[in-house]
Amino acid sequence: MSPEARPHVKAGRDTEHRSDKRASQIARRIEADIIRRGWPIGQSLGSEQALQERYRVSRSVLREAVRLVEHHQVARMRRGPNGGLLVCEPDAAPATHAIIIYLEYLGTTVGDLLDARLLLEPLAASLAAEQIDEAGIDRLRAVLRTEEPRDEFHAALAEQSKNPVLQLFIDILIRLTVRYAEHSRLASASDALAAIDRRHHEHADIVAAVTAGDSAQAKTLSERHAESVTSWLQDHQPPRRARKRSGLHHEAPQGKLAEVLANAGVKRIYGIVGDSLNGLTDAIRRQGKIKWVHVRHEEAAAFMACASACSARKASATFWNAVMTAARYWASDCSSAASAAFCL
Repeated sequence: MSPEARPHVKAGRDTEHRSDKRASQIARRIEADIIRRGWPIGQSLGSEQALQERYRVSRSVLREAVRLVEHHQVARMRRGPNGGLLVCEPDAAPATHAIIIYLEYLGTTVGDLLDARLLLEPLAASLAAEQIDEAGIDRLRAVLRTEEPRDEFHAALAEQSKNPVLQLFIDILIRLTVRYAEHSRLASASDALAAIDRRHHEHADIVAAVTAGDSAQAKTLSERHAESVTSWLQDHQPPRRARKRSGLHHEAPQGKLAEVLANAGVKRIYGIVGDSLNGLTDAIRRQGKIKWVHVRHEEAAAFMACASACSARKASATFWNAVMTAARYWASDCSSAASAAFCL
């Protein structure tokens, strides 16, 4: 390419970039207009010419903006008489599938799922107990009778929370859990039947609490159910090749730490799991020598470990990141026990 032609090529690329940026801005304005109008599905926002005049853009920029909103399933352009840009009803399925694939790519573990499910599902169950009506009661009982498909119970329960955010993310978590379950190793047919029967009883208990309006009991039972499912999956999972995740600790040091703790006689760990500890908690669960006791707060973990240390009077390790001078002093003053607290 001659030196004389290069500035013209660069100018052309700059113009194209500005056009793409302008189209993205117009697409966001169209989406904002739809939201402001209350998302009137099927209503026309105007013809192509009317939209050009409204947003003061060229035909090429508008058409690129329309292509973007069509891709987002926000609106679609209908040609011909009575045509125009029509508002659409978005479909969450493509976005849900994309998130699931991305989480698979990141190497999401069963422990990761437990962390998220323990946050969202008990809240949904508690809200469902407060919000449920007669139609919702009939819906849950009907799902409980059929229990098909496998993930319908949790979707139906989240639906009764009347919180669309919880519904969406619980749906994603349950779909990921189902993927793990599909690859589980079963010792026998009786093993599978026992798991199904146990799950059905847990679901029935949750439904009983929700339909009775007992939000506290519904929350507690949902927590136990999530922990029960996770424990079963961990016991029946085939080896998976872990994908290295940038910014997270590698598995080997965490596995070594779990081995050191077990050799030191640690029997219980009280704590709250999270990204910085996922490698360690997964290693502990696979090892099977130390019991993880999930708690809600850092303070609870620390004082439970200290109390255990005082009562058991055996060697102990107590760890937490929060600055808790009093608790640390108490732990060091006690005859230590085989327990540990890990908190974020």
